[in-house]
Amino acid sequence: MKKIVFMLQNGIGFGHFKLALTISKYMKDKCDISFITQAKSTVIFDNYDYKVYNFPMLYSLKSNNEILIMNNLINKLIEDIHPDLIIEDTYPEDFYMNLPATKNISKILLMNRLNSTEFENFFYNGVLNQYDKLIVLKEKDVFINEINAKEVKNYATYSDRIVYLNGVFNEPTEDVKEEVEKKYNLNNFEKNIVVNCGAGGWHIGNNICEKIFDKVIDVTNNLVKKDMNVQSILVLGPYSKYLEEKYKESINEHIRIVDFETNLDALFTKTDLVILRPGYNTTMETLAGKQNVLLLPGISYMEDQDVWCRELAEIYGIDYINVDNLDNMDSKIEELLNNNKRTSAKPINNTKNVANEILNTLTKNIKNKEVQICVNNLINGNALSLPKNVYNLTENKTIDSIPVLNMSDINFLDYPKYNSFIFVNDINLELNRKSFYTTRYDLTGINKIEYEEVVFLNKDQLFSEITTILDNPQRFTNNIMITLPRLPKNKLDDFTIELEQFIKHNDLNVISLNQILTNCVNESISNYKYGFYRPEITKLS
Repeated sequence: MKKIVFMLQNGIGFGHFKLALTISKYMKDKCDISFITQAKSTVIFDNYDYKVYNFPMLYSLKSNNEILIMNNLINKLIEDIHPDLIIEDTYPEDFYMNLPATKNISKILLMNRLNSTEFENFFYNGVLNQYDKLIVLKEKDVFINEINAKEVKNYATYSDRIVYLNGVFNEPTEDVKEEVEKKYNLNNFEKNIVVNCGAGGWHIGNNICEKIFDKVIDVTNNLVKKDMNVQSILVLGPYSKYLEEKYKESINEHIRIVDFETNLDALFTKTDLVILRPGYNTTMETLAGKQNVLLLPGISYMEDQDVWCRELAEIYGIDYINVDNLDNMDSKIEELLNNNKRTSAKPINNTKNVANEILNTLTKNIKNKEVQICVNNLINGNALSLPKNVYNLTENKTIDSIPVLNMSDINFLDYPKYNSFIFVNDINLELNRKSFYTTRYDLTGINKIEYEEVVFLNKDQLFSEITTILDNPQRFTNNIMITLPRLPKNKLDDFTIELEQFIKHNDLNVISLNQILTNCVNESISNYKYGFYRPEITKLS
């Protein structure tokens, strides 16, 4: 069976874990799934039979020795697992993607409540190029409209590496719903409230979860005094388990406290009011039901929770107040218990479709079979001229000298002299969509061909780099330029022989540069001019 590894980090909640587990139930019979995680607790995996390898939070490592040890351990683990696909969720982890063992492995990034600023940062920093596919768990129009930078908006609109599938959440069975209904004696009460702040962690300021629980306990006692037969179930989460001691004296027939509930999604559907910090998974699970929802947005890393809550309020009729202002929480809870404000709208569950997208990536043969390889032994030259002894790698033996576009050393005043340019790509930037090029120069009507540059120290590294490009055509162009140091003729001849053998071994169809030029002569080139210069986009090495 094909092997998939979810490589996840979870700091204050279980959101990334729950998302992966929800998707994995549609894949577990078709592939071998394991998890490499960073978290203080892995209790959420207790009811699953996946292999879970948990590490400390890597960003908290204090010395270079600790970092080196952990890098080596994780790298060896990936080598031993030898996965066919790696999946991350929303926040790319530098520790993971810089590991040598991940280099030639296909990668997918799941993205949920990431704000547009961070997505733009990922784009400019070349982070998105680490992934063969991005699965955005958000409506396409909503996601694109939030983006400000035009070139990023174009990327989000036209890139064929992005799939938009809003809505991933677990839908509990009726048997599970009945089970939680009996477990919490819900039928004994006129109204039932469930409160959850995720796993209970909090990374900014005081523990706001504790303040929320305190407030709900006070509100519940006041409602009981008003003769309302209400029950409040406080799900603390494993990171807030220490609060059990504090609330020991607060427990009564109307207030129930648990540290963790495996079937929390089922409990949501059987209560009258759900009070939550707006994590993606728990929020989507509550929206699938009919009960009132009170979300408590606040500061959250890379997420615009207030904006999202406002959107959800318009569509689903939920309510929300900021966690920094809980003064009117009493009246808000009482209002929601007496009046159901939910609209008839329900989110579409795309979990199975997301799983299928992942499985399709596993089964698809994505190796490039038609490539153009050029060898360049010019140092900082303005033109590419193939050494004659590698002409035999192409069909056409009379390739003219064509400028290599290098923004640092080519005189843009010379542009009118040429009809074609070769872009040598920085491996960290995705420039293989011609419509995404933005330059301060008018290149309308000029043919542009992009090459992935391979710089190497030895033959093993060279062929490893080329293999990476061949195996990941969605991340790279299929034009490869090999940049050599100045070599004596005998070494260049030896290199050429090994390169020919590599091409034959990989069954590659090498086409000529002239043929590529001929194919693109009449191709329309989109040209975006914004009146300013973005060095991140035009950086070409």
